[in-house]
Parts: sequence; C-alpha cells; structure tokens
Amino acid sequence: MIYLLYTIIGLIALSIIILIILRPKKDKRGKNKSTGTGSDEVYVSNGVRYTRDSSIYAENNINVTTVEGDRILQRGDSYRVDVGNYVAPGHYTLLSTAENAQTFNIRLSGFVREFSHGQTVSLATGDIISPVSNSIILR
Repeated sequence: MIYLLYTIIGLIALSIIILIILRPKKDKRGKNKSTGTGSDEVYVSNGVRYTRDSSIYAENNINVTTVEGDRILQRGDSYRVDVGNYVAPGHYTLLSTAENAQTFNIRLSGFVREFSHGQTVSLATGDIISPVSNSIILR
C-alpha cells in the first residue's frame, strides 16, 4: 500500500516538472514571443524596426514613424554635430515624436527656439542640438 502512495506522489511530481518545462517561454521584456510576421509596412534592419511609409502626416495627424537613416534625439540629451558622430552635418527635417505636439522646443547652439513638425533645419559642424520639450526625429 505504501508503494502505491509513493508511486502516485512520484507521478504527480513528474507531471509538475514536465508542465514547468513545457510552459510557453517569455522574452526579456516579459511578453510572449510573436509567431506572426507582422505588418508588411515595417521591416527590420540590424535589429531596428523601420516603416516603408516616410510621410510625416497621416489623415491630418502627425505620423510618428522612423525610416532607415532617421536619427532619434532623446529629450534632455545634447548631441554634437560632426562628421562621424551620431548627428552628421547637413539638412534635416524635424519630426515630433509626440503624436499631439505640432510644435516643440530645441536648444540649438545655446539658444532655445520653437520648431514645428516637418520644418527643415541646417546643422553645421560644431553645432550642439538638444531637444527640450520632447524627443525628436531627424530625417
């Protein structure tokens, strides 16, 4: 009789171990891994998701998407413009990352100025750019 009890306890323990091993795996962010391919409007290059749609407005709203070559500048961080740096000299279109913010403030070479979504700016070597009100995308 005692052997039957030990056999039942052993089978229950083995079942629990098998269930633990076979449970769905989670990724590092705690979300289940997706098995689908997702939308055809995005693609991944070097681990970064990009969209094929480069328009800056969608249905009279701000279109907050990134395309390959965009530079995302975080609010409060300063970036020096120079060849070989994260932000190279050139002409850029400024895009807001906040969906409802048509205008935003940027500190450019020491002066804070208001810019609007879609406005262009020329950055020269040695300029220092720092988003003040929210993060921005340089396209």
